[in-house]
Amino acid sequence: MRECNQQFIDDNVTVIIRTIGERPEKLCCELLKRQVPEENIFLVCESPFTEAIRKTFTTAIEANRKWTFVVDADVLIHPRALSELVEHAETEEDTIFGIEGKVIDKFLDSQREAGNHFYRTKLMQNALQYIPNHLDEIRPESFVKMKMHENGYAWQVEEIIVGLHDFEQSYRDIYRKSFVQAKKHHSRVLKMIPPWEYLARLDTDYVIALRGFEDGENYPERVGIDQNSDFLTRFDGILLDLNVREKDHINDLIEVDILWTVACYFSHILRFNKKEHERKDKRMKVLEKQIEDLLNSNSFKLGWAVLAPVRFLKNLMQK
Repeated sequence: MRECNQQFIDDNVTVIIRTIGERPEKLCCELLKRQVPEENIFLVCESPFTEAIRKTFTTAIEANRKWTFVVDADVLIHPRALSELVEHAETEEDTIFGIEGKVIDKFLDSQREAGNHFYRTKLMQNALQYIPNHLDEIRPESFVKMKMHENGYAWQVEEIIVGLHDFEQSYRDIYRKSFVQAKKHHSRVLKMIPPWEYLARLDTDYVIALRGFEDGENYPERVGIDQNSDFLTRFDGILLDLNVREKDHINDLIEVDILWTVACYFSHILRFNKKEHERKDKRMKVLEKQIEDLLNSNSFKLGWAVLAPVRFLKNLMQK
């Protein structure tokens, strides 16, 4: 695999953050500024989502760099994400439309593909024609990739951890996504309901997720993934009903290394097999040490987002 230096990344990578004002947006941007010059970074905040895709493609084409990394603002980027994506992308054939890494997700089974796309920019002009009407496809970006694949431009998924997904999200966005997941990934989410129900006793994020999924199951109409969807008009009333106040804005950065250590262990243990189970005591001691570091930190503790799942895992593994 070709090792790409920082100058190569600076010259050849455009970064586009798609945002609808998500709570982690500032953190997402600041973490990316550590990996690419600020002038290479663009924010796209169009709605509906199909127009965000269109704006993403046209912005990338105008910037005219070889690669375009598109990331949702609810993904907090791994410190080496861009360099690893570039290294993989540079080994691919010219007919590869792009590649995708994986994220550690707070709500769904991890590791999974979500919120990141590393496009070959010169093929985005061709892809513009496949952007669907916003009500025709619940997964419009996947539809574009499928159409490009049908025309000879494949998509690759790599075992690269790109970021943390949906950590420190606002309650509104957690509700919106869980509502849509009831239609989009119903069977997948059903498997996560038992841990959500347990974690809801420790973390209000899961209370909101459960309510969103339940409401989505009972919603008779088609749904879109956009922030202005009709089903969100009732959200303020739902917060009142649950006696919950929306989260404040995030004003500070995080201790990235500690957060990543905890989150990666969290994801790894979720998938433990017999061998992992035999090493559980050692792993839990490492987790507890990282938790202690987070609790003693003077900076903003984004790591609180992983504490409740870790407690759940600890209880599970001690049975």
